[in-house]
Amino acid sequence: MTKISHVPDAKGSALVALKSTFNNLLFQRSILLLIMFAVGVFSLLCIHDGHVWGGDFALYVSQAKAILNGTAHELYKENLFTTLHSVGVIGPYLYPYGFPVLISVLYYFVGMDFVLLKCYCTLFFILSVPLFYKLIGQSTENKLLALLVIFGVAFHPVYLQFSDSIFSEFPYLFFSLLSLISITRDNHFRGQVLTGVFIFFSFWIRDVGIFLLPALLTHQLQHQARGWKSFTLRQWLFLLCPYIIFVVLLAMNYLLLPQGGSNNIDMLSTLTWQSIFNNFDYYLSMGLYYINLHRSWGTLFPVSLLTLMGLYVVARGQASLITYFSLICLVLMCWPFFPGYRYLLPIIPFYLYFLGKGFVTVFKLSRIEKWSYVVLCMMMIAHTYIGINQTVGYFDKNSNEVYTAELRNAYAFIKANLNDSDVVAFRDPRVLRLFTGRTTIKTDLDHFEHSKADYWLAPKTAVGDISYPVVYETQNFVLLAKN
Repeated sequence: MTKISHVPDAKGSALVALKSTFNNLLFQRSILLLIMFAVGVFSLLCIHDGHVWGGDFALYVSQAKAILNGTAHELYKENLFTTLHSVGVIGPYLYPYGFPVLISVLYYFVGMDFVLLKCYCTLFFILSVPLFYKLIGQSTENKLLALLVIFGVAFHPVYLQFSDSIFSEFPYLFFSLLSLISITRDNHFRGQVLTGVFIFFSFWIRDVGIFLLPALLTHQLQHQARGWKSFTLRQWLFLLCPYIIFVVLLAMNYLLLPQGGSNNIDMLSTLTWQSIFNNFDYYLSMGLYYINLHRSWGTLFPVSLLTLMGLYVVARGQASLITYFSLICLVLMCWPFFPGYRYLLPIIPFYLYFLGKGFVTVFKLSRIEKWSYVVLCMMMIAHTYIGINQTVGYFDKNSNEVYTAELRNAYAFIKANLNDSDVVAFRDPRVLRLFTGRTTIKTDLDHFEHSKADYWLAPKTAVGDISYPVVYETQNFVLLAKN
């Protein structure tokens, strides 16, 4: 009887060969370096001089200056005045100090150089690429998925165009990933100390970094707490070390620096069911928009189902990621004011990871796992092409709104001709204070007369028939004085 030898499935062999290739360390590093280089080039082409409207960047830079000058308490008082006497919501009295500390190093050498500050922030995004790969690419299967997720993030126009801003999202992404890597690795005592430092610094950049502590606890309960009843004192100190380091650094922060986030907490008193629903609705739409899908039940249901399935699968080995992701999502849903898409940037990679994991799991249950990566690769190629195509259109866009020649002249006039004690109103009071050094508030035509402002640098479209003395005028703005 002739023995029939088994002929391996060609497609299955191809998948095995592909997985074997991804196990090659040199190949992994080469791909990651190419991605980082490409992201750097595209991001650099997106960066322009100046900045879009919005006072967040101005307060970050003002805090960096205050750190260098030793005037943090004075800045707190100035911004407290701005916030309390302005029309509408301005923001916190001060932001956490982590990001201002980071940019203060560069600001010390180059001053208010928009391009270099943006490049500096973008560097943290580029460095986050290998960190995310290290965090989730622990198995051969995840190496393939991790690379696809990185492509989905690195070449998305939302991330690339965000390089054209001075915000804390990219540095926070970097340090939160560094914290999660430190949490999930097998640490020695020194590693536990570093975990506490990384978690604190993440929290020092953005308040949501506090959720890295529950993530740490989740990991410890899942992987390190077995037999806890018989732990020695040394073992307990080992587990508690990151928390102790965090508390010590937090105490030093509160003792040495003025804290300005109390009004953020006060805002929670305005929370309503309607605001929760609005946020939930917006972020559902953003989740679909990010993967180039229009919102409908035909897209929302399968994407949600796949994401939940991915959450379940990942939870069996990396429950800490689920804890971290879920708590941030909860805060975004419950924040009484509209946070905006940029607050999603640190967690979008996890969303894509869970979605991809659910997608692969469905194919695996159907015994056609090899096709899942083929389909995902095709989707990612299309996704990357669309993203790069949209990004190219941004290269020539003039994104400068706060530092045009017209406004620079207005800032110079105010700085040279108004008294230091004068209060000036502007649409973005923190921007005006950064460039003029004057005390500022936000007002409108209905409130200017009874506001604390002595002057109002107003858009001509906002004042109608001018009934106040005109001190200075440009094509689009007018500086009004009270009678």
